[in-house]
Amino acid sequence: MSISLAFALSLLWVLLLVGACVLNYTKSRDNLYRSSLFVLFMYAAGHFTYSIWLMPTYSAELVKVHYLFSAAMQGIVAFGLFFINRKKLTLMMGLTVILFALETILTYAVHIDRNVMALNGAAEPNMLKQQAWFLWDMRNIISTVNSFTVLVAVVLGKVYKVDTTDSVELYDIVQKVEDFVKGWEDSALKREILMLLDDSADALLHWGDGLQPHLLSGTLLLEKAIELSYYEPDRSNCGKFARFMYWLRS
Repeated sequence: MSISLAFALSLLWVLLLVGACVLNYTKSRDNLYRSSLFVLFMYAAGHFTYSIWLMPTYSAELVKVHYLFSAAMQGIVAFGLFFINRKKLTLMMGLTVILFALETILTYAVHIDRNVMALNGAAEPNMLKQQAWFLWDMRNIISTVNSFTVLVAVVLGKVYKVDTTDSVELYDIVQKVEDFVKGWEDSALKREILMLLDDSADALLHWGDGLQPHLLSGTLLLEKAIELSYYEPDRSNCGKFARFMYWLRS
Protein backbone atom coordinates (compact mmCIF):
# COMPACT_ATOMS: atom_id res chain seq x y z
CA MET A 1 0.00 0.00 0.00
CA SER A 2 1.37 3.42 -0.98
CA ILE A 3 1.96 6.08 1.68
CA SER A 4 -0.61 8.41 0.09
CA LEU A 5 -3.32 5.72 0.10
CA ALA A 6 -2.51 4.75 3.69
CA PHE A 7 -2.75 8.41 4.72
CA ALA A 8 -6.10 8.83 2.92
CA LEU A 9 -7.54 5.71 4.58
CA SER A 10 -6.22 6.80 7.96
CA LEU A 11 -7.80 10.24 7.55
CA LEU A 12 -11.11 8.68 6.48
CA TRP A 13 -11.08 6.41 9.52
CA VAL A 14 -10.47 9.38 11.83
CA LEU A 15 -13.33 11.33 10.22
CA LEU A 16 -15.67 8.34 10.65
CA LEU A 17 -14.72 8.05 14.32
CA VAL A 18 -15.29 11.78 14.84
CA GLY A 19 -18.69 11.38 13.16
CA ALA A 20 -19.48 8.49 15.52
CA CYS A 21 -18.54 10.66 18.51
CA VAL A 22 -20.81 13.48 17.32
CA LEU A 23 -23.69 11.08 16.59
CA ASN A 24 -23.48 9.40 19.98
CA TYR A 25 -23.19 12.74 21.79
CA THR A 26 -26.25 14.23 20.06
CA LYS A 27 -28.29 11.10 20.79
CA SER A 28 -27.10 10.97 24.43
CA ARG A 29 -25.66 7.46 24.07
CA ASP A 30 -23.28 7.75 27.01
CA ASN A 31 -21.59 4.35 26.70
CA LEU A 32 -21.14 4.58 22.95
CA TYR A 33 -19.95 8.19 23.17
CA ARG A 34 -17.27 7.18 25.66
CA SER A 35 -16.42 4.15 23.51
CA SER A 36 -16.02 6.12 20.28
CA LEU A 37 -14.05 8.85 22.08
CA PHE A 38 -11.81 6.22 23.67
CA VAL A 39 -11.11 4.48 20.33
CA LEU A 40 -10.40 7.85 18.68
CA PHE A 41 -8.01 8.81 21.49
CA MET A 42 -6.19 5.46 21.34
CA TYR A 43 -5.88 5.68 17.57
CA ALA A 44 -4.51 9.22 17.73
CA ALA A 45 -2.17 8.39 20.63
CA GLY A 46 -0.91 5.29 18.84
CA HIS A 47 -0.15 7.13 15.61
CA PHE A 48 1.44 10.05 17.43
CA THR A 49 3.68 7.76 19.48
CA TYR A 50 4.57 5.70 16.41
CA SER A 51 5.49 8.81 14.41
CA ILE A 52 7.55 10.43 17.17
CA TRP A 53 9.15 7.41 18.80
CA LEU A 54 9.16 4.45 16.41
CA MET A 55 9.30 5.97 12.92
CA PRO A 56 12.84 7.39 13.34
CA THR A 57 14.08 3.96 14.51
CA TYR A 58 16.12 2.02 11.98
CA SER A 59 14.46 -1.00 10.39
CA ALA A 60 15.99 -3.86 12.37
CA GLU A 61 15.28 -2.18 15.71
CA LEU A 62 11.77 -1.21 14.60
CA VAL A 63 10.80 -4.84 14.06
CA LYS A 64 11.75 -5.61 17.66
CA VAL A 65 9.38 -3.05 19.19
CA HIS A 66 6.68 -2.49 16.55
CA TYR A 67 4.62 -5.60 17.26
CA LEU A 68 5.00 -5.34 21.03
CA PHE A 69 3.76 -1.75 20.86
CA SER A 70 0.85 -2.73 18.59
CA ALA A 71 -0.13 -5.68 20.80
CA ALA A 72 -0.13 -3.44 23.87
CA MET A 73 -2.35 -0.85 22.17
CA GLN A 74 -4.79 -3.50 20.93
CA GLY A 75 -4.97 -5.10 24.37
CA ILE A 76 -5.73 -1.73 25.98
CA VAL A 77 -8.52 -1.07 23.44
CA ALA A 78 -10.02 -4.52 24.05
CA PHE A 79 -10.04 -4.03 27.83
CA GLY A 80 -11.26 -0.42 27.57
CA LEU A 81 -14.21 -1.23 25.31
CA PHE A 82 -15.21 -4.15 27.52
CA PHE A 83 -14.97 -2.06 30.70
CA ILE A 84 -16.97 0.84 29.25
CA ASN A 85 -19.75 -1.40 27.86
CA ARG A 86 -19.72 -4.25 30.39
CA LYS A 87 -23.25 -3.46 31.60
CA LYS A 88 -24.70 -2.93 28.10
CA LEU A 89 -22.54 -5.19 25.96
CA THR A 90 -24.14 -5.72 22.55
CA LEU A 91 -23.36 -8.69 20.34
CA MET A 92 -21.42 -6.43 17.95
CA MET A 93 -19.41 -4.83 20.74
CA GLY A 94 -18.67 -8.25 22.23
CA LEU A 95 -17.47 -9.49 18.85
CA THR A 96 -15.24 -6.43 18.50
CA VAL A 97 -13.71 -6.97 21.93
CA ILE A 98 -13.01 -10.62 21.07
CA LEU A 99 -11.42 -9.63 17.76
CA PHE A 100 -9.20 -7.06 19.48
CA ALA A 101 -8.14 -9.70 22.02
CA LEU A 102 -7.43 -12.17 19.21
CA GLU A 103 -5.51 -9.50 17.30
CA THR A 104 -3.44 -8.84 20.44
CA ILE A 105 -2.51 -12.52 20.70
CA LEU A 106 -1.68 -12.83 16.99
CA THR A 107 0.38 -9.62 17.00
CA TYR A 108 2.41 -10.88 19.94
CA ALA A 109 2.85 -14.20 18.12
CA VAL A 110 4.19 -12.36 15.06
CA HIS A 111 6.62 -10.56 17.36
CA ILE A 112 7.92 -13.91 18.60
CA ASP A 113 8.04 -15.28 15.04
CA ARG A 114 10.12 -12.34 13.79
CA ASN A 115 12.32 -11.66 16.81
CA VAL A 116 12.61 -14.70 19.09
CA MET A 117 12.00 -17.97 17.26
CA ALA A 118 10.22 -18.96 14.06
CA LEU A 119 6.80 -20.45 14.76
CA ASN A 120 6.59 -22.20 11.38
CA GLY A 121 9.56 -24.49 11.96
CA ALA A 122 12.16 -22.33 10.21
CA ALA A 123 15.72 -22.44 11.55
CA GLU A 124 15.87 -18.68 12.17
CA PRO A 125 13.28 -16.01 13.08
CA ASN A 126 11.37 -14.75 10.04
CA MET A 127 12.81 -11.26 9.89
CA LEU A 128 12.20 -10.52 6.21
CA LYS A 129 8.86 -9.66 4.62
CA GLN A 130 9.57 -12.30 1.98
CA GLN A 131 9.28 -14.88 4.77
CA ALA A 132 5.68 -13.93 5.54
CA TRP A 133 3.38 -16.88 6.14
CA PHE A 134 -0.11 -17.82 7.36
CA LEU A 135 0.32 -16.32 10.85
CA TRP A 136 1.12 -12.91 9.38
CA ASP A 137 -1.81 -13.12 6.97
CA MET A 138 -4.23 -14.05 9.76
CA ARG A 139 -3.04 -11.13 11.85
CA ASN A 140 -3.50 -8.72 8.92
CA ILE A 141 -6.97 -10.10 8.09
CA ILE A 142 -8.17 -9.79 11.71
CA SER A 143 -6.78 -6.26 11.87
CA THR A 144 -8.59 -5.24 8.66
CA VAL A 145 -11.88 -6.80 9.75
CA ASN A 146 -11.62 -5.19 13.16
CA SER A 147 -11.23 -1.73 11.64
CA PHE A 148 -14.74 -2.20 10.24
CA THR A 149 -16.36 -3.93 13.22
CA VAL A 150 -15.23 -1.30 15.72
CA LEU A 151 -16.81 1.45 13.62
CA VAL A 152 -20.09 -0.48 13.51
CA ALA A 153 -19.93 -1.35 17.20
CA VAL A 154 -19.56 2.25 18.38
CA VAL A 155 -22.71 3.40 16.54
CA LEU A 156 -25.06 0.49 17.28
CA GLY A 157 -26.82 1.13 20.57
CA LYS A 158 -28.38 -1.54 22.76
CA VAL A 159 -31.83 -2.72 21.70
CA TYR A 160 -34.87 -0.95 23.13
CA LYS A 161 -35.70 -1.94 26.70
CA VAL A 162 -38.59 -0.99 28.96
CA ASP A 163 -37.16 1.38 31.57
CA THR A 164 -40.23 2.50 33.48
CA THR A 165 -42.35 1.09 36.31
CA ASP A 166 -45.27 3.44 35.73
CA SER A 167 -48.32 1.37 34.76
CA VAL A 168 -49.73 4.14 32.55
CA GLU A 169 -46.51 4.45 30.58
CA LEU A 170 -46.24 0.67 30.31
CA TYR A 171 -49.79 0.42 28.97
CA ASP A 172 -48.98 3.12 26.41
CA ILE A 173 -45.98 1.06 25.25
CA VAL A 174 -48.24 -1.98 24.94
CA GLN A 175 -50.49 -0.01 22.59
CA LYS A 176 -47.52 1.15 20.49
CA VAL A 177 -46.13 -2.37 20.15
CA GLU A 178 -49.59 -3.64 19.22
CA ASP A 179 -49.94 -0.98 16.51
CA PHE A 180 -46.49 -1.96 15.21
CA VAL A 181 -47.37 -5.66 15.00
CA LYS A 182 -50.90 -5.30 13.60
CA GLY A 183 -49.46 -4.27 10.22
CA TRP A 184 -47.85 -7.69 9.75
CA GLU A 185 -49.26 -10.49 7.65
CA ASP A 186 -51.12 -13.11 9.65
CA SER A 187 -48.76 -15.69 11.19
CA ALA A 188 -48.28 -17.80 14.31
CA LEU A 189 -45.67 -15.32 15.53
CA LYS A 190 -48.04 -12.38 15.12
CA ARG A 191 -50.77 -14.19 17.04
CA GLU A 192 -48.35 -15.13 19.82
CA ILE A 193 -47.15 -11.53 20.20
CA LEU A 194 -50.69 -10.13 20.26
CA MET A 195 -51.63 -12.71 22.88
CA LEU A 196 -48.68 -11.63 25.04
CA LEU A 197 -49.70 -7.99 24.64
CA ASP A 198 -53.31 -8.76 25.59
CA ASP A 199 -52.15 -10.57 28.73
CA SER A 200 -49.74 -7.73 29.52
CA ALA A 201 -52.48 -5.11 29.13
CA ASP A 202 -54.83 -7.14 31.31
CA ALA A 203 -52.22 -7.40 34.07
CA LEU A 204 -51.44 -3.68 33.91
CA LEU A 205 -55.12 -2.72 34.04
CA HIS A 206 -55.42 -4.70 37.28
CA TRP A 207 -52.48 -2.87 38.80
CA GLY A 208 -53.30 -1.14 42.05
CA ASP A 209 -52.48 -0.98 45.74
CA GLY A 210 -51.08 -4.28 46.93
CA LEU A 211 -50.97 -5.79 43.42
CA GLN A 212 -47.24 -5.65 42.72
CA PRO A 213 -47.25 -9.10 40.99
CA HIS A 214 -49.63 -7.74 38.31
CA LEU A 215 -47.21 -4.92 37.45
CA LEU A 216 -44.28 -7.33 37.36
CA SER A 217 -46.03 -9.92 35.18
CA GLY A 218 -47.37 -7.22 32.86
CA THR A 219 -43.85 -5.80 32.41
CA LEU A 220 -42.32 -9.24 31.76
CA LEU A 221 -44.99 -10.10 29.17
CA LEU A 222 -44.44 -6.75 27.45
CA GLU A 223 -40.66 -7.27 27.35
CA LYS A 224 -41.15 -10.71 25.80
CA ALA A 225 -43.46 -9.24 23.15
CA ILE A 226 -40.86 -6.56 22.37
CA GLU A 227 -38.15 -9.20 22.07
CA LEU A 228 -40.21 -11.30 19.65
CA SER A 229 -41.41 -8.35 17.57
CA TYR A 230 -38.07 -6.48 17.35
CA TYR A 231 -40.00 -3.37 18.34
CA GLU A 232 -38.19 -0.02 18.36
CA PRO A 233 -39.94 3.34 18.97
CA ASP A 234 -38.60 4.81 15.71
CA ARG A 235 -38.96 1.70 13.55
CA SER A 236 -41.76 1.41 11.01
CA ASN A 237 -40.88 -1.99 9.52
CA CYS A 238 -39.45 -5.33 10.52
CA GLY A 239 -37.72 -6.60 7.39
CA LYS A 240 -34.79 -8.99 7.30
CA PHE A 241 -32.21 -6.20 7.49
CA ALA A 242 -33.96 -4.64 10.49
CA ARG A 243 -34.00 -8.01 12.23
CA PHE A 244 -30.29 -8.53 11.45
CA MET A 245 -29.36 -5.13 12.88
CA TYR A 246 -31.53 -5.82 15.93
CA TRP A 247 -29.67 -9.11 16.43
CA LEU A 248 -26.29 -7.30 16.29
CA ARG A 249 -27.51 -4.88 18.94
CA SER A 250 -28.94 -7.55 21.23
